[in-house]
Amino acid sequence: MPHLILSQSGLLALETGDPPNLKALLTEHIALKGRQSVIALSFKARLGVKGAVSAPFAPGLDVGMSFDTGGSYEWLYCRPARGNARVYEAVRATFAEARLPQTSLTRIASKGHAITLRPNEFIASRVTGFLNLGVEASFGYKMQSKASYELGAADLVTTLTMQARAYLKAGYQLAGAFQVVVTSAMDKPEWVRVTVEKDRHSTFDFGVGVAVNVAVATPGTDKGGLPLIEAILGATSGQVLRKALTYASLDASEPRRGLTASRKRSSRSGPARPSTGFRRLF
Repeated sequence: MPHLILSQSGLLALETGDPPNLKALLTEHIALKGRQSVIALSFKARLGVKGAVSAPFAPGLDVGMSFDTGGSYEWLYCRPARGNARVYEAVRATFAEARLPQTSLTRIASKGHAITLRPNEFIASRVTGFLNLGVEASFGYKMQSKASYELGAADLVTTLTMQARAYLKAGYQLAGAFQVVVTSAMDKPEWVRVTVEKDRHSTFDFGVGVAVNVAVATPGTDKGGLPLIEAILGATSGQVLRKALTYASLDASEPRRGLTASRKRSSRSGPARPSTGFRRLF
């Protein structure tokens, strides 16, 4: 991707986006004065692979492994543009003179290009890579017990289930970067300055965890209040309703006969005891 920078203020206004190293390299290795301008070509490629596998190792024991690896390559070439050159001519000349830091001097000379670098001209390449490995093991245990008891006419069975699982996780991360920058030597135009930077770091993670799940289930109690009451009484709601209607339709003469007999008995044997006039329900 070509970038045309016309002034120092335009250089400072660059966004720190993609490629992320572009602004840092340009501000470090070029300095524009007056109407000076530069053209930069950048390229970036990425590659990554990831995967995971899991299998039971023993009864109740599961073991899994995951990996993630990849890398990237970044390249940048920057050269000054002539003040009177057209844009397309400057871009075409930049593509023609573009090279890698490891390009041989013989090949550069064979194409008729200068071996040395001019002020505000530099070449940079950067290689990064990473590797992530993870291992996870889990062991589970399950216990179940039942209890039976009677509640009215219902025979309820309660099941207690307890599940416990222990986890063990370990991870290893390795990352590295290698960067080469070739610039002109300001004090010696016939020389070039080569800067090599290397970075490498690694981390190791380890974790342990336990998860416990307890559940209580009583079949029949999850259907609502009415089915539970029917199960306890041993009768359906329809049967209970018909029984109540039967008791509510008693003959109206029965209470009067009971009350008259009670009054007659009170005249012979003492204080009268009032009668309800209803037969026993149970």
